Amino acid sequence: MKIAIVAMIFSDTTRIGSVRPRALATQWVAMGHHVTVYSAKVPDNLKSDPPQGVNLVELSEFRLDAWNESSWRAIVVKVATLIARFTVGARIRQIRRASQVTGHPDGAVAGDPATDIALMELNKTARLIRDVMSNRVWFNESVSVAKTHASKSEQPDVIFSTFGPFGSLWLGRSLSKQQRRAKWVSDFRDSIEQPGYLPVARAALRRAQRRAIGEPTLVTTVSDGVRLGLERTREKGHPGPPISVFTNGFVERETSSELRATRLAADNVLRIGYTGALYPGRDLSMLFSVLKELTGEAEVEFHYAGNQGAVVEKLAADFSLEDQIHLHGYLNRQETEELQNQMDVLVVLSWNEDDNQGVLTGKFMEYLGLNKPIISIVSGKLPNAELTKIVNCTGVGIACEYVTEQSDREALLSFIRVAVQDLSQSQQVEFKGRKEIIENYSYRTIARALAQRLTDL
Repeated sequence: MKIAIVAMIFSDTTRIGSVRPRALATQWVAMGHHVTVYSAKVPDNLKSDPPQGVNLVELSEFRLDAWNESSWRAIVVKVATLIARFTVGARIRQIRRASQVTGHPDGAVAGDPATDIALMELNKTARLIRDVMSNRVWFNESVSVAKTHASKSEQPDVIFSTFGPFGSLWLGRSLSKQQRRAKWVSDFRDSIEQPGYLPVARAALRRAQRRAIGEPTLVTTVSDGVRLGLERTREKGHPGPPISVFTNGFVERETSSELRATRLAADNVLRIGYTGALYPGRDLSMLFSVLKELTGEAEVEFHYAGNQGAVVEKLAADFSLEDQIHLHGYLNRQETEELQNQMDVLVVLSWNEDDNQGVLTGKFMEYLGLNKPIISIVSGKLPNAELTKIVNCTGVGIACEYVTEQSDREALLSFIRVAVQDLSQSQQVEFKGRKEIIENYSYRTIARALAQRLTDL
């Protein structure tokens, strides 16, 4: 089978978005398929060689500030400014009515919660406009090069585009119109429509999502929650193509014994690690309250690698845990993997809300491949998150949710006490994961299943 992958993020392996397309390309080549990848060019200092056997077609370099040079920038700014002027005030009043927040009836007031929410939505919408327009510039610069290459090459059987960013989706659509005998598979790592934007922006994203899932031969996504979000935007009477779930996965590294031999020190200190961003809605306070209770009873350290060290510091101060917190700052991919290997237990954070369900971070899948115990903590008002189900099904650790905080906090306390005891007895924390189930989340297994689905189209 000849497969053309369209993924703007591919060569820069420091970005988590590169993992899925690179892993699928690697596995498909190993299975004997012919794989061509259309991707954005990256600077040499960030560029990794393509997987062996993959034909990489480098297109224009993506620049986030590219739209500043666009001839339509001034028009877009004017239109966006007018929209903001007429919608922000209405949005403030809408939020007040919905939450019964009181404030000045005539508009924005410093310290008014409704105003704060509306302004955050405005700022996020402004960043969205910048991102979309920069993607459009990249697409306009790249599409002719991609089409020229495709026209001179043997037609693919499948065009597999992976969203985000938008440029991947648009280029996949364009190539599918040129290569009409090819099946277009549109892959979504996230929904296009997301919360946190002004209503006018969410409506535009909803329309874009409806179109994006209506045109391909097959839609694939990484979780049931994302699938449900996509299906909710379908037009009534227009079911469109099927939507299949093929989760993110992990790439096998070394053997379990090699990984677990790399503890930071041969002592009885339990080291718990979290690597990655601390987005709004991801909450460590349940874990920190447990660590506070264990002060004086057990030696436990919390290690954080990422750009939000100040957030961790503040939370640690709230629980008087400053001496137990170790901040590593931003680490590149290799350094992050080394730190993960040195930890005894790893933490993954997520959330589960009505308008944002099924959040399975790529970080969690990375952890699965390490054969180390995992603590998952899910914020939000909905119980039984998809992440919780997978943690429980695979037996890789303990799943906690704020919706059942009281009981889950006690379970987490017991879990950490047992981990401390394991460490004192055998210098490692027992891993109880069900390997036969965990294997279902390896990219080797996922790529085989997805290739079979593509063959059946």
